[in-house]
Amino acid sequence: MTKELRSNHFNKDKEDTIVNLETIRMTLNECIDEGILDEDSDVYNELIELIDQAKLIKTYPELADVIAKAKKIETGVDGWLSRKLRETVSISWVKIPKDTY
Repeated sequence: MTKELRSNHFNKDKEDTIVNLETIRMTLNECIDEGILDEDSDVYNELIELIDQAKLIKTYPELADVIAKAKKIETGVDGWLSRKLRETVSISWVKIPKDTY
């Protein structure tokens, strides 16, 4: 794979990850708007920080770290939404190529 093609793949994977994080954020914003979640909650602030971090990453190992943290947040949010009898978030995450480490 050429360097340019690899860079294009990385940029798409990074953008897909940011879209997934924004999807979780939108779900949490709906909960804030309905008064069932406080915008000062730890999970919301952690998610905002992760979105900012994702925008700055430059390598697949950094992307893998962001995705691992995001999956933990997603799992927590899904559990919380289930307990509130709300629709959960269903996200398909980027698979990190094995030859990038």
